[in-house]
Amino acid sequence: MRGNLNRPAAATAAYVLFFAALALLLSLGNWQWRRGAEKAAIETQLERNHYITLDRAPPDWNAVAWRRVRLEGAWLTGPVFLLANRIHRGRPGYEVFSPFQLAGDRATLLVNRGWLDASDSAAPAGWQDAGADAAVSGRLYLPQKGFTLGAAHSPAAQRPGGAEVFQYFDAAAWSEVFGSALQPAAVALDAGHPRAFERIWRGAAVTSMRHFGYAVQWWGLAATLLVFGVIWRGRAARRRREPSLHRR
Repeated sequence: MRGNLNRPAAATAAYVLFFAALALLLSLGNWQWRRGAEKAAIETQLERNHYITLDRAPPDWNAVAWRRVRLEGAWLTGPVFLLANRIHRGRPGYEVFSPFQLAGDRATLLVNRGWLDASDSAAPAGWQDAGADAAVSGRLYLPQKGFTLGAAHSPAAQRPGGAEVFQYFDAAAWSEVFGSALQPAAVALDAGHPRAFERIWRGAAVTSMRHFGYAVQWWGLAATLLVFGVIWRGRAARRRREPSLHRR
């Protein structure tokens, strides 16, 4: 009697687990497909190689994200920002950011000047001096926090030359240290600029096709689970019919 009573509960638990797993696999596939679509849009913008000129902040930075831009304005003699834990060629280092003010509306954004080895014992030449160039060219992007732990900035983590070390990009924290609002956009300086360090910035670490491939894999697993579920359901139904056939 007790075994018969436990069968409905066990079947209910199996159904719950089955549909939960199916929903998870489908949602993972959908998420990867959306990421693939986002990366495809970025790749389309990255293929556009002509420059657009900016002397003021646009109403929406998304409209010019991933485009090649020329900034008209001036470098500011503020603190240099270092984005820590940037691994390149197996060595830890920093990406160096300097503030640049647009001529039209005096909006300030950061220019990513490239990678610097963390083992350097002193500030290299040109660390603080970003140059007197009236125009700066590079690829505009919108830095994201991503997954973060702890504070973005530690005042004790300083480097020579007035640098401020950050663990991740946080526009609010960077603005607080800078002393005024920074735009949510940054420009990866063209490699040929005289004040550029080694460029490691890339538009997309994972391509759209890889995301689409991951989506197909998740959906394939969902389809496989569904097939096994149908087979399991059919066998369970046959087992329930067998006792009544024997009684006849």
